[in-house]
Amino acid sequence: MVRLWIDLIEYHRSLDPDYPPLPNLRETLRAEARRGVDMEHCEVFVALSSSDGAADGLVGFLFAELEPRPAGVPVPPTGQIHELWVDPERRRAGVGRALVDEADAFFAARGSARVSVRVEEPNEAGREFWRRLGFRDRARIMERIR
Repeated sequence: MVRLWIDLIEYHRSLDPDYPPLPNLRETLRAEARRGVDMEHCEVFVALSSSDGAADGLVGFLFAELEPRPAGVPVPPTGQIHELWVDPERRRAGVGRALVDEADAFFAARGSARVSVRVEEPNEAGREFWRRLGFRDRARIMERIR
């Protein structure tokens, strides 16, 4: 999964030369993947390719997390899709949609009716994918680099 996550980061770097460098990248991603597997409010979903029913490789992943809500607040938690990546050769075959469906089921089982995803501005293909799944722009994040 770390290999695919690095592919995702490299894709973002190809779209934005100011994409921030990440020190100790492999170790950081391994720790974050463990958090996704170990924490009750997180889940990591993976997609495997198969030939004749036998798994022959990881082709996609999604990292989902329920946003913590303050104690005593009667608002259902928001589901956050932090990362989604599908190997470019496997796209347009329903892999990404299937991963999102799994995340939706995870969120719904925990009472979340709202799902949020951050998509980088230069990622036109990503924005189009999310729009096809019914997501819409709700906020804009603006940055200044010093």
